[in-house]
Amino acid sequence: VTVDPAVIDGSLITFPVRVTATEVAVLDPDAIAVEISGLPLADAQAILDGYGDATIEVWPDWVSTIPTMAGRLTVSVDGPTP
Repeated sequence: VTVDPAVIDGSLITFPVRVTATEVAVLDPDAIAVEISGLPLADAQAILDGYGDATIEVWPDWVSTIPTMAGRLTVSVDGPTP
């Protein structure tokens, strides 16, 4: 909240105020994992791009789809996404 200097116009005094806010998405890594599980890497990347900056790392490098076994898939969220 920013209050600008008062504006005086005769017997009327106004105080202009500006308010700004940022909306932050709360991401659920488990829900995202379910959403991309089993997809080809390009399709999974397209979905993840909708959430912000995302990187997919696979091992070994010849893997072409996101694993479907929960123990082989990790989704990490680094921080809030405006």
